[in-house]
Amino acid sequence: MMISIWNVAQIRSYKEAHDHFESTRYPARSKKWFEHQRPLRNTSSPHLRIERGEVHGVKYYDLCLYTTELVRYFEPNAQGEEAVWLFNHYSNSSQRFLWNAGWYNRMECTKQDGEKFLLQLSNQGEIARHLWGDHFTCRLVFDMHGKVIAEKSVHVPFTRKSSTDTRRAKRKQLREDFTPVFDMLEMQYQSFIDGVEINERAGQPFRSRDYDKAVSSDTRDRLINQGFEALTPDDLTAIVQYASNCCYNIAESIVNRRAYQYRTDRSLSYEAYRRMESKREVPVDGELLSKHAPEVVERLTPTWEDIKKAVELDLLYLAGVAEGDEFVPYPQLAKTFAKRCYGLVKPAFGAIHSLLGEDTWYKLLNRKGVVY
Repeated sequence: MMISIWNVAQIRSYKEAHDHFESTRYPARSKKWFEHQRPLRNTSSPHLRIERGEVHGVKYYDLCLYTTELVRYFEPNAQGEEAVWLFNHYSNSSQRFLWNAGWYNRMECTKQDGEKFLLQLSNQGEIARHLWGDHFTCRLVFDMHGKVIAEKSVHVPFTRKSSTDTRRAKRKQLREDFTPVFDMLEMQYQSFIDGVEINERAGQPFRSRDYDKAVSSDTRDRLINQGFEALTPDDLTAIVQYASNCCYNIAESIVNRRAYQYRTDRSLSYEAYRRMESKREVPVDGELLSKHAPEVVERLTPTWEDIKKAVELDLLYLAGVAEGDEFVPYPQLAKTFAKRCYGLVKPAFGAIHSLLGEDTWYKLLNRKGVVY
């Protein structure tokens, strides 16, 4: 069940945390509360609370959801610097709680030199404990003007998939091996288009293709582990059928997506669209693409290259080589990172050094036991 953040105090700095703590009465009569805790909403919500403490000689306030400290605000030092430690649990409730406090993944921050970067808020608390002895995965230090001090700010990084030379070579070889398959499919290109029936709803955003992907596990294992040359005639027949299914369904997906965009084209007024509709110059649900006006057919029809590109990717996934085979960490305080990213692969902790690279490893390790 996702928590409600209605009426939960929004605390976005040490000063706000201190003011809230001092102005909120300690629920002394309740056994659910300790003296170092105060409610963020009310006394009947001990799962939403603020706690005060001290570590490394610096006072702090924690914003807690249930048993997890998600935000820690430290008392500013004599130079006006303020440290903030963050932990990102990936539950919806945690996301709402962090957002209420003013923090979220991909939040844009500014370094002292004016360069922007996006927050990488990891949930890999076990790696943080290995590095620093606690679960906070992002440790920022802001100067008195609210700019991030890059030399003092670190985080457990996200990673992206990258391909080794071996993976790239295997991918290249498979593309060559599949050339006869694509030659056969190209000759059937018009039949894939002619069979498409308009269904605008299927072209709406986030709708996925749905088709028979049945290839036996034996065929797939041979393709992945032994390569194209190890495939039997039956394997090749199955793969050609699989690719043919892909072609038709990819053509259908592209056409329906374009048909949906046709209807939602903001450059057309309602009246203009109705005039075109009366002349059958717009896509019509339930009718074959080939039965439409020439201008509609031209606008909706994918080229063979459009279809081939998508089918090739499906076949590379079938062969297990579509994605990279190694995980590369993003830099500290990176300007940007992909929407689809990954946590650090969890090898034996002794291997984290080589995974992160020496510079990043020592920068992270040097923040152990310090706040400022």
